[in-house]
Amino acid sequence: MVWACFAGNLKSKLVFLVGSQDGEKYVQTLEENLLPFSEELPVTWNFMQDGAPCHCSKFPKDWLFDNYISVLEWPAYSPDLNPIENLWIILVRRVYAIQRQFESIQSLTECIIDAWDSISTETLFSLAQSMRKRCVEVVLPKSKNIDY
Repeated sequence: MVWACFAGNLKSKLVFLVGSQDGEKYVQTLEENLLPFSEELPVTWNFMQDGAPCHCSKFPKDWLFDNYISVLEWPAYSPDLNPIENLWIILVRRVYAIQRQFESIQSLTECIIDAWDSISTETLFSLAQSMRKRCVEVVLPKSKNIDY
């Protein structure tokens, strides 16, 4: 399992997580990776995350509040519009291009890092800029699917 984030045309480093994640492990990941990454961001920014149990438990919520990190709230059962989901798809397609198989965890890890590093700033920026259109499309009357 990996963790990463991006904002505009900036992306964090990839973090390879070991074992299942709980609220305390998630906070440790945020402390070690989100906080340093956020130093490059504008003064005000919003953090998006999904509804994973380790994201929604009291400990991470309190930590985010105590660290003045504004979290974008999503209603339950709403579509996942977070553009990082598209970024994960791009990453997976690059890693498993031509149905590639890996002989070891090390070779897979190296390929994931190379694929992450190859994602352009233009791709990141395009995904970030798509948020407004995503939100508009999902609330339009008679919308069934959006093109993302």
